[in-house]
Amino acid sequence: MGGRNVEVGLRLIEDLYIDSMSLVEIVMMLNEMFSIELPAEGVGMCRTVKDICDLVEKSRVWRRGVYSGVNESRM
Repeated sequence: MGGRNVEVGLRLIEDLYIDSMSLVEIVMMLNEMFSIELPAEGVGMCRTVKDICDLVEKSRVWRRGVYSGVNESRM
């Protein structure tokens, strides 16, 4: 972000000026970095950096559950 500190409370559009193309690039990078697949409907609801962080964490937990044989309905 050009040497700027990014805090979890910052809004993606209003504070960081992230447009739809930038968000797509960020999502692709996060998917690759964490070996996950962020759901489009979840990404579309994200308004802050914290929202993105929470979605990444949920996706990582879900992925671990799937690959370890844990059924999400039992969680």
